[in-house]
Amino acid sequence: DWALIWHKNLAKFHGAGANAGWQFRQSGVIEFLLDRKKKGTPTWKRLKIAEALWDYQKRFHRDGGERLDRIGASVLAMLRRPRGHGFFRRLIHQ
Repeated sequence: DWALIWHKNLAKFHGAGANAGWQFRQSGVIEFLLDRKKKGTPTWKRLKIAEALWDYQKRFHRDGGERLDRIGASVLAMLRRPRGHGFFRRLIHQ
């Protein structure tokens, strides 16, 4: 289950261990994705990571935490824009 795998990786990245109850924020996901970009993770995979974390949030944390749907929508919009435009340009373009 990719949602569980990426939640675990995100929690470890932020020093929360493998705590299944750990809730994350948009800023933490963005920081994690930027780190993945620095490590050479391709754009398509960073998008899949964001989608998996969004899925995790919808399934397990419906009541709390910031919604990630804005990140997913922004990532998809950025993929359609010319290089260097918009808020998430650092996240998307390599």
